[in-house]
Amino acid sequence: MCSQGIRAPRVMPPPTLRAWVVFQAVCLAVYLIVVPPVLNQPGVISAAASQAVPDSAIHMTIHQGLLTVNVRDVPLADLLRVLGKQAALRVTIYGALNTSVTDSFADVPVDHGIKRLVRGEGLVLIYTASAEAPGTRVLTEVWVYQVAPADRAQIRAAATEKPQQEDRVSEIRSKEIRSARIQAVWKLVAKRDQTAAATLAQILAQQDEDPIVRAQAAEALAKVGGAEATAALSAAVGDQDPTVRIQAIRAFGKVEGDRAVQTLSGVLMGDPDPQVRRHAAPALAMLRTLEARWALEAAISDPDPSVSEAAASALRRWEKRAVATYDGTY
Repeated sequence: MCSQGIRAPRVMPPPTLRAWVVFQAVCLAVYLIVVPPVLNQPGVISAAASQAVPDSAIHMTIHQGLLTVNVRDVPLADLLRVLGKQAALRVTIYGALNTSVTDSFADVPVDHGIKRLVRGEGLVLIYTASAEAPGTRVLTEVWVYQVAPADRAQIRAAATEKPQQEDRVSEIRSKEIRSARIQAVWKLVAKRDQTAAATLAQILAQQDEDPIVRAQAAEALAKVGGAEATAALSAAVGDQDPTVRIQAIRAFGKVEGDRAVQTLSGVLMGDPDPQVRRHAAPALAMLRTLEARWALEAAISDPDPSVSEAAASALRRWEKRAVATYDGTY
């Protein structure tokens, strides 16, 4: 049972009912939001999209790491599904992809082929260290997210800019000194374009092994905003490093506003690190929803005293803001 779609009653429910609602909402939020980026299996697409075209009708082959495609009016979601299976990639879709693809090419590296097929939509490619070839990285995960029609032309134009997104990522990662990489991250913020957002998303998606640099990329994405920032920050709340998770929580709340309530509630109730839970409380205090209040009330009983105190303090701030801005609705 998810709190999304619940209409706020005029009379606040009893404390026991509020705690139960928060518990149910948070359990589902933790499962849907935090877990999937970790547990997706190769070829699985997390978006709930129906299969429009059978696999046998999609002419696609991968041989020795080279992709060959010959398709006409095939939904992009179906192409990604088949590609994920054949290339053993984790593929995640954010939003509904209504794009159809007509294209034909042969013997193209898989990552380059994906970029060609996805053009016009948002894309993040995640590479990890290869166990078979030390010192090299291999593509393991693909994120694709729906982009508003008005932004597609900008993305296509950005794809032709020099240096390319991957060149920017490589350039930043090649800097040996942490401070130089952080400085390069913040230079991207000044651009505030789709290419800058994509580069920061790649850095945040553990393309930089230094958690301090990834945390700075999360903060920078809050300045840039947009669909790409939302997708990257949503995934980063599950980063293995608590420093990155804390910064991702703050940034996600700024970018998404009240829509971040399920994710932040899930972190407050379910993150294993009390320091991370403690930072989720003030982020929830900035949201103007009853679900945020209920999550803070439930967190007051957190077994860690610092989290309990942070939740109580955040609840007081939430109530103060609610009184100051109340307009008769939630």
